[in-house]
Amino acid sequence: MENHGIVCGARDIEEAEWFAENADSFCQVLLLAAGHGAPLQQVGRRSVKDFLAIRKAMGLPVDDAQPLYNTNRFNGYVMKKTGR
Repeated sequence: MENHGIVCGARDIEEAEWFAENADSFCQVLLLAAGHGAPLQQVGRRSVKDFLAIRKAMGLPVDDAQPLYNTNRFNGYVMKKTGR
C-alpha cells in the first residue's frame, strides 16, 4: 500500500470515514503551512476546544463523543507545542 493513501480502521464505517476526512484535511493544512517556511507548531488542547466551539456556534456538526486525537509527531517530525 506504499504511496497509495491511507488505511483507516474504526468501530464502524462512519468513524473510519471521519478519520479519513481528518487525515486528508490534516495533510492539506500541513502542506499549505509548510509552504510558508516557518516552523510548524501543534495547537494545544485548549485551542482545539476553542475551534470546536466555533464550529458549534456556526451550526456545524461536532460529535461530543468523538475523542480528540492529538499527536505531536507526524512522519517522524516532532511538532512543538504552543503555550495554550
